[in-house]
Amino acid sequence: MNSDDKFKILQVADLHFATGYGKCRDPVPASSSKGCKADERTLQFLEKVLDIEQPDFVVLTGDQVFGDEAPDAESAVFKALNPFIKRKIPFAVTMGNHDDEGSLSRKEMMSVSVDLPYSQAAVGPVEVDGIGNYVVTIAGGASKSTTALSLYFLDTHKYSTNPKVTPGYDWLKETQLNFLKQEYASLKSSIETYPKTHMAMAFFHIPLPEYRNLNQPFIGQNLEAVTAPRYNSGARNVLADLDIKVVSVGHDHCNDYCLLDVQKKDEQSQENKMWLCYGGGSGEGGYGGYGGYIRRLRVYDVDTSKGEIKSWKRAENDPNTKFDEQILVTGGDVVNW
Repeated sequence: MNSDDKFKILQVADLHFATGYGKCRDPVPASSSKGCKADERTLQFLEKVLDIEQPDFVVLTGDQVFGDEAPDAESAVFKALNPFIKRKIPFAVTMGNHDDEGSLSRKEMMSVSVDLPYSQAAVGPVEVDGIGNYVVTIAGGASKSTTALSLYFLDTHKYSTNPKVTPGYDWLKETQLNFLKQEYASLKSSIETYPKTHMAMAFFHIPLPEYRNLNQPFIGQNLEAVTAPRYNSGARNVLADLDIKVVSVGHDHCNDYCLLDVQKKDEQSQENKMWLCYGGGSGEGGYGGYGGYIRRLRVYDVDTSKGEIKSWKRAENDPNTKFDEQILVTGGDVVNW
């Protein structure tokens, strides 16, 4: 944390970088498609937001690389991560469903990211399903031996391994949820000794099934169907037990909402509230459309002295202007302000 107990995170979702320039898909305005170089245009937007926001940390939530367009996937990874490395900004990476469809396997893709300067990513334990299950802890500004902020990263895999029974996308596995519980238990003493309000967030690529609870209040756009797993492995409740207040994903490029999901086990139990957010697709190399979706980036501003998490977004057509600014958590409690 900074000396004022603040920490700013930039989420970068769905860059869809290619080998070479990359092809623009559904650019806005449509007239800009002629001669459009997707990755160059995306980098210009990303660099502009980095200059404006000056984040302490960057989280890339999958599909950094559009595998089909990346016969040299390693060069696409370097291109995606270079803006943070040259600014000396620590970053974390999760895998999406397209990252390993090029020249590198999922493990090779993550290993490339792990080995780069300023990377906080990890391949994760071999006994846990997936590649890239890990936790990054941020120490308190004046309390270096304590944990002020816990950031959990998970691999949401790709497609169901048994599509005849459960078609669609895969889900978070029991080994992953047990891993989260073990990590939380190991951190508990350093969390409890932090004198301010400890905060926790989770980042991954494919949304949880609860993102479909669109009868709940949300802020932002829901332009496309939520392509979450059809099978619910109970991950949302496990995340709640870890005191995670905000989950943020990518995958559905043209959704950028934060949804206030409220769960109650029974009539006697207290309500459990959690924000389920999308970053919104940022890369011109990934699909857009849906009436003119404009690429965007999401920011999280954490202040543990207030127990507060704020969020806002910036769009490619007007990066100097924040929009959909909201307070997600204050006093350590989930709110809708």
